[in-house]
Amino acid sequence: QMCIRDSPTIPPSSSRADLSPETCEERCKCKLVQNYRSQYEYDLFLRTDFDTSGYTQWFFFRISNLRKGQTYKFNVMNFVKPSSLYNYGMKILCYSVNEEKGLWKREGTNIAYYKNSIQKGSGGYYYTLTFTLTASSDEMYVASDHPYSYTDLQSLIKEVCTEETKNTVQRTVLCKTIAGNECLMLTVTNFYSDKEDKKTIVFTARVHPGYFPA
Repeated sequence: QMCIRDSPTIPPSSSRADLSPETCEERCKCKLVQNYRSQYEYDLFLRTDFDTSGYTQWFFFRISNLRKGQTYKFNVMNFVKPSSLYNYGMKILCYSVNEEKGLWKREGTNIAYYKNSIQKGSGGYYYTLTFTLTASSDEMYVASDHPYSYTDLQSLIKEVCTEETKNTVQRTVLCKTIAGNECLMLTVTNFYSDKEDKKTIVFTARVHPGYFPA
């Protein structure tokens, strides 16, 4: 039987080292519950994003024990947005583990997004994203967009803030997020300078919890 699960690790690429599962747990916030319709068709239900009233906009999961060359159908049953780019040509993002060139590709056929008959507790109905994928290997990753996690961000900051760069860039913990993660602040300046009347420029970034990188 095919196995569908939240993706605990991101697949390796030519420019990145593989990450261990325990460092990638934040990628698994959008969990999946599967209903087995047939050997080649599955209904998937997304758990809502953290600290929201019910957003289900993105997904990222791994499928294993696939039969190469076989076509599988997936129905993601509980989206809330009334419209989607999947009805305007956007395809599903896939990564086949055992392919010679390990690249994320936009794939999928018979893609549709429509209102279904499942009622929401707050009124109205959920929407379904349905698509088919043909397995090119026995294990695949499936996502709505290219994964970029909190761990990825921390790794990048660690590369930037080193002993060699401490005179020009330093990091401090600004606060903690609702999930308990550290929200870091980078300060870029000449730390050797004792000038006190430096002009300050502040850059802030915000990611909506419904967006996939969140």
